[in-house]
Amino acid sequence: ELNISPCRTMVAGDQMNDLTMFDRDLAAYQVCPGNAAAQVADLVKANGGLQSEALYSDGIVEAAGRLLH
Repeated sequence: ELNISPCRTMVAGDQMNDLTMFDRDLAAYQVCPGNAAAQVADLVKANGGLQSEALYSDGIVEAAGRLLH
């Protein structure tokens, strides 16, 4: 264990295999790209995260920038 606080952690993902990362106890900052699976996007938004309109890695970078500024 790295002992990194959730308030200092960001997760990003787009597919069903990423769902377990989107836990507020693990990461306070959560982002997904515009092409994320619907369940991923819904969970990210329900957890206060952001979904980008941009796709793939461009979407992750764009959403992370918006979230952190």
